[in-house]
This record gives sequence, C-alpha cells and structure tokens, in this order.
Amino acid sequence: MLGVKQRTALLQKEISGAASTSQLLEAVTKNLAAVDAIHASTALYRTAIFSATPAARLAVAADPRWLLLLGCVEQQAGRLDARGVASSLWSIARLHPECPSPTSALTTLQNAAAHHALWDTAAPQSIANAAWAQARLTGSTQTSSVLAALAPAAAAKARLMKPGELAQVLHAFGSAGYKPSGQWAQRLWAACDADLDAFAPRELAIVLWSYARLAHNPGGSQVRRMAERLAMHKQACDLQAVSLTFWALATLKEAPAEPVLAALFAQAASHLGTAATPQPLCNLLWGAAQLRHDPGPTVVSAALSRAMALAPALRPADVAQLSHALIQLRYAPGPRTVDAIGAALLSRLLEYSEAQLVGILHALGRMGWKPAQMEGARLVTRAAGLGNGEGLVTALSRLGVLPK
Repeated sequence: MLGVKQRTALLQKEISGAASTSQLLEAVTKNLAAVDAIHASTALYRTAIFSATPAARLAVAADPRWLLLLGCVEQQAGRLDARGVASSLWSIARLHPECPSPTSALTTLQNAAAHHALWDTAAPQSIANAAWAQARLTGSTQTSSVLAALAPAAAAKARLMKPGELAQVLHAFGSAGYKPSGQWAQRLWAACDADLDAFAPRELAIVLWSYARLAHNPGGSQVRRMAERLAMHKQACDLQAVSLTFWALATLKEAPAEPVLAALFAQAASHLGTAATPQPLCNLLWGAAQLRHDPGPTVVSAALSRAMALAPALRPADVAQLSHALIQLRYAPGPRTVDAIGAALLSRLLEYSEAQLVGILHALGRMGWKPAQMEGARLVTRAAGLGNGEGLVTALSRLGVLPK
C-alpha cells in the first residue's frame, strides 16, 4: 500500500503530466481528498497555460470541475508560499474575464497576498506576477491592500528585477493609481534607469505611462532621456507604445526635442489603421497637441478616420481628448466627421462630466457643429441635470441651442 508521500508525489506527477485541461480537472476531481496546496496551485497554473484563447477559457468556465478546483485553491490558500499565491493570482487573472472566479476564492487569495511578511523572501518574478494580477483583476476591493504588501518587497528587490518585471510592477501600481511614496517611486525609477538598454519599446512606454498615472515626475531630463531611448530603439515601436509615450509625456508636461517627437510619431503613423480601439489614437493626437507637435493634416486625417470607424467604442474621455486635439492642431474635419463626433457624444451623454461637456461643446462649436432640434433638447436636459453651470450654458448658447 502506498504511503502518503508516495500518493502525494504520484498525484503531482499526474497533474504535471496532464496533456489537456480536461485531464487536469479530472486528476483533481478524482483525488479531491488528497489535493494539497502545491497540487491545487499547479493545477490552476496549468489550466491557465492550457487556456490560451477566449474559447478555451469559456470552455473551462462551463466545466463544473472548474469550481471544484477553485474550491481546493481556496481551501489551501493559507498553506501557499509567496510563489504559490503569486502563481494562483496570476492564473486567475490570465483566465479572466471569460472564466471568472467566485468572489470567495479570489478574496481568500487576495487576503493571503495582503500579508507583508509573505513577500520578504519572495523571488522578483513572484512579486511581479502578483502585481500583474492586480492590474488585470480590476475592481477588486483588496487591490490596495495587496499592493501595499508588495510595495516594500518591490522596492527592496527592484535592482534584481528584469525589465519586464519592473514594467509589470509599475503598470500595476499605475493602473491602481497607488503610489506608496515618492521615495518608492524614485527607487524603482533608478532601477529602470540603470538598465535602460535592456528594456523593449513597450516596456519603456509602460514605465513612462505608469509614472504619469502616479503623478510622479522623476525629473525632466530623466524622462526626456527615456523618450529619446525609445525613439532610437533598435526595435520598432508599435502604435500602443507610441500612444502611451505621448500621453505620458503630455501628462508629465515634459516635451523632448522636436526630432525625438517626430521620430516617435513617424513609427506610429504607419500603424494607425491597425488600431483595434479608438483609445490609442485619441491618446496619440491629444499628446501631440499638448506637446505642440504637429504631425501634419494627412496623418491627423488618417488617425481621425480610424478613430471614427471605431466610434461605437469611443468613451467620454476619448471624445474629450479627440475634440481638444483637433482644435489645438488646427485641423478642420469635414461636416460628416463633425456630426459623427457629435453623435458619439450624444450616444453616451449621461456619462460625461460637466467639464468634459463644456470642453467638447466649445470644440464642436468651433468646428461648425449644428445639432438638430432633438439633439439640442437632449443637451439642454443634460445641462439641467448637471445644474446649468455657467460654462455649460455659455457653450450651449454658442451652439444656438439656447438663446444668447
């Protein structure tokens, strides 16, 4: 008869050797009483690895054995070390959102991750994986607690982290808008700066974006040097990297030399038609306008055309950025495009703040927008709902919606 250690080793071998998600879940299901912390975290990690496509993740979510695996993870969470907690959080985040986890399982893991001492001896990769999961699992009530626990370990081990790990950590803190301290931010910046040549373009862009999100400027010359490194990188920058960089530089109010901006924008210009969402296009144009870089009417037209082709996905912030940028860049879109921007505004009218509405309506007025009677009525109703502030009333009057 096999002893406990032998049965444990055999189950781990079965889980590690499974050739599909179904085999993994079956190995756990038929051995529920024997599943320990290592078995559970390994099975969860391998499930995430196998489920590389949305369809695969949906299939896992539809399998009743998935909840049994999560039950094991939840039960064993208190016995996991830092690597196990980080791996489990990373796996749940990778499976998200097509394969959501019950709140209780995620909360239990997040509570385990919120213990500062857990990360004292953790490897840099575990810290980065746990941080990455926080950025992915938006809306979790424990995010700040987990980041607070990760922050000291991240600072202590920043110089040991690879570029991708540093970018993951900073992206998580930037996404949450959580800055432990200025000293913490400077320490991680110093780690990035010390190994600047090893960063890929997207990683450099994420670093700049994160510091802008944290409202922390590590120093104008340092920010501009990172932008210069990005512009001269041996690897070409994609649209997302350039968009993040322009948004970050504009937010930090740090404008590199014009040749640097031109070189960066030129790399994005050839990829404008590949944008899957309007956000990077709006960020790019807004950043260029704020930095007083004029890419020329042909490029602005191409970016605008692609953004409007994706108009159903335009968020209030996107419309605000886009309308502001067009005015600042002195670009006059045609009447159809102006009407399309107005339609995008009206489609999500209740989501706009008063400040956003004032800026957009002033911009649309300068572009020659003439809202139809029913459109004007909707704008008047929304203005009343916001208290009929002076700026909003003035903007509506200039559009001819209200008497002057």
